[in-house]
Formats: sequence, C-alpha cells, structure tokens
Amino acid sequence: MRQLVCILRGLRMKKSIIMIFLLFLCLVTACSSEKCGREISMNEDTQKLADLELTDFDTEIQNISELRDEEEIESPEEIFSVFGIPILLPENNSWIKNTEYTLIDENNLEVCYYDDISGIDCKLSVIKNGTLDDTTYSYDETLDETWQGDSLAGDTVYVKVQHSVDDGKVFASWEYKNYKFAIQGDIDPMTDTSPIPKTALYIISKLP
Repeated sequence: MRQLVCILRGLRMKKSIIMIFLLFLCLVTACSSEKCGREISMNEDTQKLADLELTDFDTEIQNISELRDEEEIESPEEIFSVFGIPILLPENNSWIKNTEYTLIDENNLEVCYYDDISGIDCKLSVIKNGTLDDTTYSYDETLDETWQGDSLAGDTVYVKVQHSVDDGKVFASWEYKNYKFAIQGDIDPMTDTSPIPKTALYIISKLP
C-alpha cells in the first residue's frame, strides 16, 4: 500500500514538472513572438524613414539642379543663345545705363535700362512667336512717328513711335522675322523722346 502511494506521489511530481516545462516553453515562445513583432515594426519604421529621406534628397537634388539652370543663364551672351538672337543696346555709358536682362522663358525676354538723355527708365520687351499687348493705353495718332533702320543682314525695319493721350507714355514697336519688340517709358511733356527710337534703330542694326 505504501509503495502504491509513493508511486502515485512520484507521478504527480512528474506531471507538475512537465506542466512547469510546458508553461516555460509557452512564455519563451510568446516573448520571441513579441520581440519579432517589435523588430518587424522597427524595420518598417526604418524603411519608411529611409524612403522619406530619399524623397527629400531627390527633391533637394532637383532644387539644386533648377538653381544651377538659373545660375547658368546669367550673361547676355548665354541669354542670346537661348533666345535665338542678340539684343544689343548702345555701348555708350553716358546714354544707356543700368542695363538688366531677364529671360522670362525661351520665348520672352525683358531688358530694363536707364536712358540718361531722356532721363527715364525704359523697358524693352521682346516676344518670340507671340503678340505684344499695346492696348493698355490710348495713343494720340497725331503724334505718331515712323523711323526706319536696317538690320545687320540688310533687311529694312520700320519702328512705330506712339505717345499716349495724357503724355505719360512713349511706346516704340517693331517686328523682325518671328520676333516682336517694344520699348516703353514714362515721360512728361518736356521729355526728349527721340533717344527711344534711336535705341531701337541701334538694336535693329545688330540683328543678324
């Protein structure tokens, strides 16, 4: 009888040990699964961060490229190359001053300068394959003038000079091949406007 009791007690102890071992295995497996889940989550977050950094890097490279493109088109010679023709103003520092070229796009060019003889700021607009808008002001037709000049290639070009009704604007326009030109400036009744078409004739004389 005592032997049977001892045997039963031994079986119970073995069963307890087995249960404890199984419970330990379950805990280890659960911890491993949780750790794996955290690692997967961390890997996903790391990949997202890397993708974001790569996107920012690509954007920065694009911005740098755009800035380099803008910086590369600075000199008048480079602008003329992109625009297709040279736009040269009189090389007289006592007449034309503070010349600034702005290439808006491959079809639009603006040149701002100060005419020291007329004493006014002027803006030359040149459009390739387009139309210049000169309908902003009303012009006094009795004051219209026509000037004539020849291009470097020997083509005759006519410059139309108009004065606004209120004597506040002068507008000189002409065409050459597929380009349209206009010089405009703010004036008063005492302004000598003749340097405006003279500047136009000089520009025309340098057109190929």
